[in-house]
Amino acid sequence: MARSSLLGFVVGVLPGAGATIAAFMSYAVERNVATGKRREEFGKGSRWGVTAPETASNAAAGGAYVPLLTLGIPGSGTTAVILGALVALGVQPGPRLYVDQSAMFSTVVVSMYLGNLILLVINLPLIPYIARTVAIPEQILSPLIAFFCLVGVFLVSFNTFGPVADNRAVRGLHRPQAARRSDGPAAAGLRARQAAGGEPAPGAAGQ
Repeated sequence: MARSSLLGFVVGVLPGAGATIAAFMSYAVERNVATGKRREEFGKGSRWGVTAPETASNAAAGGAYVPLLTLGIPGSGTTAVILGALVALGVQPGPRLYVDQSAMFSTVVVSMYLGNLILLVINLPLIPYIARTVAIPEQILSPLIAFFCLVGVFLVSFNTFGPVADNRAVRGLHRPQAARRSDGPAAAGLRARQAAGGEPAPGAAGQ
């Protein structure tokens, strides 16, 4: 856990890296340093393979505040949202934050300690109940995951057709070439006559 915490914090300090990269790197490091039977357990439910990424992910969340508070550069998506909230409140994160608004800086640091203590008090009694989620049948768990993914996309863009639009963008249906291929022979002929000067453009006759 100490190795994963240090690695996660260092990755979290890098602007734009985020907790996901920290989790993958921690898993890879833990698998490489493991030997013997412990290494064979990776990919088969190893508790080290679960603990290391989660530890690094949590450490990266705290490390992302370092570039935010010192340079004004968000270290993750979450700190980018926090940066927007601070700017909206008239607080400009950066090198002068500790000098100009030391109370705000101290409040953020103290809130991290209090948040970790509160999470510790809340999560320890709930561990047995949270672990039971792995016993939920796949037929119930998969629709729930899909539902929360769709809700998350909607909350980010506030667009009902956001997931559909993103899917179309991935498939490349938004490209101009696809739009040109959808034109029929009549539209192509009309453009040719307009270019030759034989037929006015639509709406030009009434001007």
